[in-house]
Amino acid sequence: MMGSYDSQSKSMAKSAKQLEKRIERLEKVSQPRREAHIKMESKGALDTGLHSLFRLQAGQVLMDEVYLFDFPQIGMMFGENLALVGANGSGKTSFVRKLFRKELAGYYNPKLKIAYFAQDLINLDEEKTAFENVSCTSLQDRMTILNLLGMLGLSYDKAQQKVTNLSGGERVRLSLAKVLLADANLLILDEPTNFLDMAAIEVLETFLKEYEGSVLLVFHDQQFVETSVHSQWEIVQACLVKKS
Repeated sequence: MMGSYDSQSKSMAKSAKQLEKRIERLEKVSQPRREAHIKMESKGALDTGLHSLFRLQAGQVLMDEVYLFDFPQIGMMFGENLALVGANGSGKTSFVRKLFRKELAGYYNPKLKIAYFAQDLINLDEEKTAFENVSCTSLQDRMTILNLLGMLGLSYDKAQQKVTNLSGGERVRLSLAKVLLADANLLILDEPTNFLDMAAIEVLETFLKEYEGSVLLVFHDQQFVETSVHSQWEIVQACLVKKS
């Protein structure tokens, strides 16, 4: 009788352990995974059949009438990713802001639509939620917007909050998400990784590789630049030169 009881006890213990392991596996599977990429739909400005985005005449960049550098005739094609590099104070930000405003002489495709990110130009409506701020300038669906916000460190709960309730760092990340998902075909990103953790930086890197439009990246991290762009423009001795 005792032997039969011991056998039943061992069998029950074994079954309990198997059930416990199965529950653990199910819990692991049910945990939401942080996806590594975003698949954007080719619509709006991304589906206009562009070839040349712009071609600038050779000229100079001035800031408050102060000479910064010369640049040759340059341009960008649709689908091209470029980086603008150079020492601090060389004029990188002045150049891309003038390009964004189309203040530099040259040809601009009538269908060119630029979305510009800079940390000191946070264009957000504080009375709208984080999600509403992105969706009002994006043609992407709800899940794509929420997924990218989550990848950049803004949870679903944060996405439903008004901008007035977000921290400074969260506003910067929200502004970046708004630019990345905007109805545009050229993204100008000026130092976009500040306030991003390593996981979010990897998400941005993958996003830029898969983005169907064009990207002009102003950045100081050469390793990030080399993995994210096709070629570079560099400001050297007050002159912009093309690098392969």
